[in-house]
Amino acid sequence: MKKSTKIIAGVCVAAVAIAAAVLTPKIKHYFFHDDYVSSLEKAEYTPPEGQEFVPLAEDQTEVPGYQAAAENEILKLYVDPETTQIAVLDKRNGKVVYSNPQEKDSIAVSVNAEELNSQLIVQYYNEKRTAMSMNNYTMSIENGQFELQSIPDGVRILYTLGDLSSKTGTVPVYITEERLQTLVLDKLPEDEAKTVKSSYMPSSTYEGYLELASGVMNSKLTLNRFQGYFDEAGYTQEDFLQDMAISEEGEEKITFTIVVDYRLDGEELLAEIPASMIEETGGGKIGSISFLKYFGSAGLEEEGYMLVPNGSGALIYFNNGNKQESYSQAIYGTDPAAANYIQLEQSEKARLPIFGIKREDSAVFARIENGDAFATISAEVSGKLNAQNYVYPTFLLRPSELLSMFGTTGGEADLPLVEDALYDGVLRVRYAFLTEEDADYSGMAAYLRDQLTQEGVLTKQEPEEELPMYLDMVGGVQMKKFFIGVPYLTDFAMTTFEEAETIAERFHNEGITALKLNYLGWFNGGYYHDMPDNVNVLSKLGGKKGLEQLTEMIESAGGEVFAEVAFQRVSEEAGGFAPMFEAGRYYSGIYLEFGQINPATVRQTSSLGYPETLYYCMSPRYLGYYAQHFADEISDIAVTGISLRDLADNLQSDKNNSEPVNREAAKYVVKDAFQALEDTERKIMVSGGDYYSLAYADDIINAPISANSYFIIDEEIPFYEMVIHGYIDYACSAINLADYSDYDMLILNLIETGAAPHFTLSYEDASEMKYSGLNKIYTSDEDYWFEDAVEIYGEVNEALAGVSGQTMVSHEILDEGVRKVTYENGVVFYINRSAASVTVEGVEIGAYSYEKR
Repeated sequence: MKKSTKIIAGVCVAAVAIAAAVLTPKIKHYFFHDDYVSSLEKAEYTPPEGQEFVPLAEDQTEVPGYQAAAENEILKLYVDPETTQIAVLDKRNGKVVYSNPQEKDSIAVSVNAEELNSQLIVQYYNEKRTAMSMNNYTMSIENGQFELQSIPDGVRILYTLGDLSSKTGTVPVYITEERLQTLVLDKLPEDEAKTVKSSYMPSSTYEGYLELASGVMNSKLTLNRFQGYFDEAGYTQEDFLQDMAISEEGEEKITFTIVVDYRLDGEELLAEIPASMIEETGGGKIGSISFLKYFGSAGLEEEGYMLVPNGSGALIYFNNGNKQESYSQAIYGTDPAAANYIQLEQSEKARLPIFGIKREDSAVFARIENGDAFATISAEVSGKLNAQNYVYPTFLLRPSELLSMFGTTGGEADLPLVEDALYDGVLRVRYAFLTEEDADYSGMAAYLRDQLTQEGVLTKQEPEEELPMYLDMVGGVQMKKFFIGVPYLTDFAMTTFEEAETIAERFHNEGITALKLNYLGWFNGGYYHDMPDNVNVLSKLGGKKGLEQLTEMIESAGGEVFAEVAFQRVSEEAGGFAPMFEAGRYYSGIYLEFGQINPATVRQTSSLGYPETLYYCMSPRYLGYYAQHFADEISDIAVTGISLRDLADNLQSDKNNSEPVNREAAKYVVKDAFQALEDTERKIMVSGGDYYSLAYADDIINAPISANSYFIIDEEIPFYEMVIHGYIDYACSAINLADYSDYDMLILNLIETGAAPHFTLSYEDASEMKYSGLNKIYTSDEDYWFEDAVEIYGEVNEALAGVSGQTMVSHEILDEGVRKVTYENGVVFYINRSAASVTVEGVEIGAYSYEKR
């Protein structure tokens, strides 16, 4: 072999080796990505074993008509063996809460009346994919198609929902001679067995089968007598269906077997549906289940309210007369994989998986512990469908999507696509029973806060002398430039690290040192950054050294610097991202892809001329990979914390046909990503603050400090803030970018909710970004906003600095527009949002003002 040939061969071998070294990790990443599987396993659940139901012995029942199923020092669980309704006795005060209304309803008729006796309402699709519904009262209880079992600390009810009736009951028209002998004749007295045997003749329709004589089928009296024989022999519905399967009459009917477990756990009732035990027959597919719709409901003559997780929290008063509107809101917002491209409004999410109902001197508070990512909370007041006021969860176990059929009109235009896989974890709601002084929304917030503290989700803070001032600092952004008429993108520094020091110094000179800087666009191409598995701090901002110097300067004065990153919303212009593998998908295989809202079409899929604003939704399957790699990279940069743009604000499934990940499973993937970032020992700042992020968040920006003004809502309350104040620092959305037209009302809102001010600033004027995808930040010049920021912070800090690290123990609605907030250290705020001065509890409060005591 010639020397030159050897050299060429060597070069080729080296090239192949290098290519293999480079490509092998990518091949493994794209084709053998199984790290997320361990996260999915955390959603698995093994139901307890059930035994024959044996009620607890009682000398005299405390709930007439019910049997005791379980008891502890605080609660006693009862079940009605005829109706399967349950009741919970609170031994502390003798109050009883029922699963269903006990009085005859004066309004409900037909199916609405039937539902009042139900514990489950199932929405399903038949074999023609038509959406239908059934409830367990009509389709199970009335037909005796249920079974009670004892489980540890509770009771299990196995429901079979469906119409199993036939004109012969469970007396088979067709049966083999062998099965008739073994299942029936051998178990009957001789004379009865002889009667049954003589009534079956060889079938002329189905070879090898016996057929019931027509005389028996046509005589109701005789058929009833035969039904008694078969029941006596222990012949079951399952036996009947098996024998009749050969005939058209025996075609498998749509039925659903659903298990409901009720268990006592200290002062709580756990109501569970082990989804792995659900059975479907006849081609029916369950879509959703509304669970315990009327648990603790209140009637026409009662006073009280329902708590719903609308934004910061809201109340719906009983019997408020609003019969036109219902409340319904998905926990954590709509799954992006099910979102409509048309967006007509921006609304506050429901960020806590909770609801409650307050009746006179008692209350029921519910927390969805499992299945919250599938849940929608709904509420109704009396007068619309029935005479009840009620709030309840619905769990979407099998999502669907309407596929438009082009060229088709009318009812056939949209064909439902229904997922094959049914969620197989557990749906669990925890019901707590509050009494006397704890039986209101303040007590509900205190209860949740105490539970989360015991569970290690929340940790009490140390009091601070100053309220934090939150500043989003706009760093690098890619700008569109032109070279001899050809457009290209280049990094532009809106605020260098050195300039950020200058801005911080200005605030320090005004006595504001507790700055929390959230630096936007600091690495890998700026705000719409490349994938974060390899981090390079932008040199135009000052590089890694400049960021660390800024952090040192801010921290020395008592502040903190957070480096922001987005994981789940990936810009189409992001380098290092392979949508073919890593993007989430719809059922059709199309990528989950969104963008800006086009004002002409109201579709949230437009770039408006800036392609970097279009983004893919990353599949949960790859989230852990990028979170871990970013964690490794950030560990080498001396910055106070990590700010997460979307990890606490965007929970999504992936409908990829080959490897789907449902939304509940995705929640566990997200939580593991949080854990990887927390393991860096950096502080964590999140935007939005969905419930699953609270265990990891040190700071929350863009926290919900208001609720959506739905017609059915009577009062906004700071329930979210009552749970976390004194445990997690939080701020409102950026004041200079939000629709705050009245700063006096804004300040009152911040004081009432205990929230810190938040601004988005830049050293350069925002007009510099008008030809960039970040032109949504339309006003950020720190020169323009500095005085307003100092003034707003000064007033809010003067009010709230004394309650830093303190629990918000109560919030009261004293009068129209007048609120009272009390903290654990005794500090009280009276807030008056009305246009006239008022005097309450001996305190005079000016119009649009507050008093601190």
